[in-house]
Amino acid sequence: MEDKTLASVVKSAREKIGISQRELSRRTGIDNNTLAKIEKDERKKPNVLSLRKLSIVLKLNFEEWI
Repeated sequence: MEDKTLASVVKSAREKIGISQRELSRRTGIDNNTLAKIEKDERKKPNVLSLRKLSIVLKLNFEEWI
């Protein structure tokens, strides 16, 4: 992720594939409020399972996040 924040990476990747937070929530099973907090950088350290789910749906390299 280099100098990017988790929030910016998640939001950018979600927008790149053209889905809403609600759709990302549906695809990952992560609560929509939690996703909103991640994208606002209010949730600094989501659990590993959530990161794994996000990486799969957003097609990101999970190993870079941990």
